[in-house]
Amino acid sequence: MVEKKRNISLDVLKCMSCLAVIILHVAGNNSGIFNRILYYLSSFAVPVFFLVNGNLLLNKNNIGYKYVCIKVLRIIKVTFIWNVMVSIAMFIILKRIENPIVETAKNFIQEGYFWQFWFFGALIIIYCFLPLIHKVFKNIKYSVIIVGIFIIFSVIIDVISLVRVLGGRELIQINIIQTFRIWTWFAYFSLGGLLGKEEVLDTINSIFIKVNMKKKLIFFVLYSAFVVAYEIFISSYIYKIKFAEYYYDNIIMFIWIISIFYLINSIKITNIKIIRFIDFFSENIIGIYILHVTVIMILDKVFKFTTSIMNIISIFIVCLISLGISCILNKIEPLKRLIKI
Repeated sequence: MVEKKRNISLDVLKCMSCLAVIILHVAGNNSGIFNRILYYLSSFAVPVFFLVNGNLLLNKNNIGYKYVCIKVLRIIKVTFIWNVMVSIAMFIILKRIENPIVETAKNFIQEGYFWQFWFFGALIIIYCFLPLIHKVFKNIKYSVIIVGIFIIFSVIIDVISLVRVLGGRELIQINIIQTFRIWTWFAYFSLGGLLGKEEVLDTINSIFIKVNMKKKLIFFVLYSAFVVAYEIFISSYIYKIKFAEYYYDNIIMFIWIISIFYLINSIKITNIKIIRFIDFFSENIIGIYILHVTVIMILDKVFKFTTSIMNIISIFIVCLISLGISCILNKIEPLKRLIKI
């Protein structure tokens, strides 16, 4: 297998997902129809993150357990260092003693100060199986089978959950923290690996070769509106739970994620300034992801973003502040390791 050259579309998807995560964590804290539309319109964020990771990793030439150990240890190290800094701050400000080792472990199961690091916990689980999956993915036939199994299993979980709720019981996922919903993450991760294969992309392109960009955009806008309407309806009248995480197993979501990937991949970016901006932003994505929750917490104590306009403003403020701090860390050699995994 020849190592793939860099795909700018994947960086665009990462940047979109990074901004969407911020929107989820800002708009998700407020009510109102505008905020709900914005919230569910951003529900692609986490699935796309896993999809991009799968696209990049499952199409590498070789991946062994040495690579896995390095990546896992780097994730743990970065998480631990951030918890050490927070523990020191907690002791100085609140005179409270926190064990950074315990806090690091808690982060991976969606608890503690950096609860958003559950994503890293899920990645660690995937990394444990990565060499095996990578080996299987060298065969296109087996790749399709694996992706099919994971997606079918996820959709079955979604259907059973819907039936359970209609019968007055709880969603299956509600008692399983996001870290351990591995069927979902493996589904999007493996899907990303499959969509990264040239044979698959060529097949998809041949199917839609006569569909121009205008028609693709119209379909995407209409389908996105349908996805948002569906999620709002289900959350309001059936699940009675607003969180976007409960729709990741839905077949509607899988189709949406594939359409997002295909649409972005169809856009050829040649403008040097745009490419440089994408490069700049994508280099700071981990930093933004680490910092944005803290920035939201601080801003929430200073300002009260209670209107739709103020929420939009807060999204950009959170993004810019997180990006700015990440840029500073990136410029200082010892500190840049804090935002690299």
